[in-house]
Amino acid sequence: PGRSRASIVLRWFVASRLVIYAIGVIGVATFANLRWVALEQSGEAPLGEHPGAAINNVTALNPETVWHKWDTLPYERIAREGYSYEAGDLKGEEKAGYFPLYPLTAGVVLKAVPSLGFFWTASLLSHLFTVAALLLIVTHLVSGTELAERVMAIMMTSAGSFYLSIPYAESLFLLL
Repeated sequence: PGRSRASIVLRWFVASRLVIYAIGVIGVATFANLRWVALEQSGEAPLGEHPGAAINNVTALNPETVWHKWDTLPYERIAREGYSYEAGDLKGEEKAGYFPLYPLTAGVVLKAVPSLGFFWTASLLSHLFTVAALLLIVTHLVSGTELAERVMAIMMTSAGSFYLSIPYAESLFLLL
């Protein structure tokens, strides 16, 4: 029973991550440039080169291009610099909104192996935390392999499950 439940978790995890990766690549390759063009046409585009303007079908294949933005940037700053606050320091205020355990865990790994990049290290941690949490769920909270299949189907195809594979704290929250 333990082995079949583990295979259920791994099968759903890998399949769902491949689908989410494909959706991310398609989204970045298709829509990033369109958004930038719309901003330019409306006169709202900031001066200078915008990272979204340089995305093409080849660079869209890189998961870092797809997912290393939004909240992953403050998590990276926390992992590298820790928390700091000075009056009027917007970066310090920005960091205050993020729970510390996830970026500090990534920071410990980055300090131990400084040659690693944040995105890939934190993504690997998210994957490991997610798989560990899913294994705990199907072995301790779910009775029977049929129910385990349904639980994995619901969890791994839910709209927000992509957060479980990118540098966000949700995978660690799920594990804890």
